[in-house]
Amino acid sequence: MCGDNLVEVLAEAIRQTAQLSVPVDSYRKVINWINDLKDDLRESTEKEAVFFFDCNPSFAVYTQLAIVASDNLVIPFTADESSRRGIENIIALLYGQGDEYIANFARLSFYKRAKEEGINLPKLHTFISNRETLFEGKPSKAFQAANKAIISTIEGLAKKHRTIFAYPKLNIDERFAHVPDYHSASIFAGLTGTPVHKIKAGPKNLNGERVQLNVGPLAMYKNALTTLVDFF
Repeated sequence: MCGDNLVEVLAEAIRQTAQLSVPVDSYRKVINWINDLKDDLRESTEKEAVFFFDCNPSFAVYTQLAIVASDNLVIPFTADESSRRGIENIIALLYGQGDEYIANFARLSFYKRAKEEGINLPKLHTFISNRETLFEGKPSKAFQAANKAIISTIEGLAKKHRTIFAYPKLNIDERFAHVPDYHSASIFAGLTGTPVHKIKAGPKNLNGERVQLNVGPLAMYKNALTTLVDFF
């Protein structure tokens, strides 16, 4: 189910509604809107239902609604310092953990309010190293170095706070998935609505532009996504 294209415009109205003093449970009701919708949809079908929420990178109020409705959290990142700090921030905002300076501020906001309201928060499930640049079939040394810093950050957290992980007994590197950069294939899939597993190599026409999808990179991209799906 697609998100509404006015969700950014409505974000402030959602935030203000959550802050109403009457009724006294306004915050809890608003923060569970997507959770309630999910439960209604699940009850409307006899089939097993699994929901995936694709969230905004920012910690907007509608992102918070999606997080509250989730059992597990999947964190995609690119190999750079900005992503490493972003992971630290989301962990601080959700669990009040991490760097003491950041965590002290986080405890004043979402983490504190969720704890007060008895709201269950998702567990850290999978970390996806996205758009990796490959050299001879392996991530480049630059990507490996940046990934090492991110893995080290997560490992440090896991040593102190295993309970926030979906698989607390596994080594952290077992929950890292690696997806190579093949932007042309993902753009083709998005613009044409073609599932990745159905994409075939060869020349493509995208809005009047000729785009070539090569066999090798496409196969590597599909294999990486297949491995990622196996994580679930």
